[in-house]
Amino acid sequence: MSIGSESVKDILSQVSMITNKIGSIQSEKLDKVSCKKLKNDCYIAKHNLTRQENKHQFLQAEYQDECMNAATIHQCLQEAKDTEIYLHEVEAKVHKLLAQAHAEKAALLYLKIQYCQLTALLFDIPIATVLPIIMVLLILCAV
Repeated sequence: MSIGSESVKDILSQVSMITNKIGSIQSEKLDKVSCKKLKNDCYIAKHNLTRQENKHQFLQAEYQDECMNAATIHQCLQEAKDTEIYLHEVEAKVHKLLAQAHAEKAALLYLKIQYCQLTALLFDIPIATVLPIIMVLLILCAV
């Protein structure tokens, strides 16, 4: 019996040793798998970071382009408005000068009419004969 129990103990110790080796091998394989998974997760994280950085750079460049386009459009619109304002100012000056010229022309016409009337009174000419001259003066000033 002692031989059988020793051989059972030997077998049990061998089985235990083999089980430990299997456990150790499985643990190493799990460690290798865990290590590979962690490396893969690290690679994925780096890839995602790079992708996000590229996306950020693209969006930033796109935003800068939009800003430049908006600035260019704004500048063009501002120049158009400035030109329009200048045109209105020039038109206002022209109208003012025309009004002044018409006022001076009217004053001149008034003086010519008074001159005709005074000449008629001075030389004792009836107004009826001077009236056609006054009408001609009015017609000429209207042109």
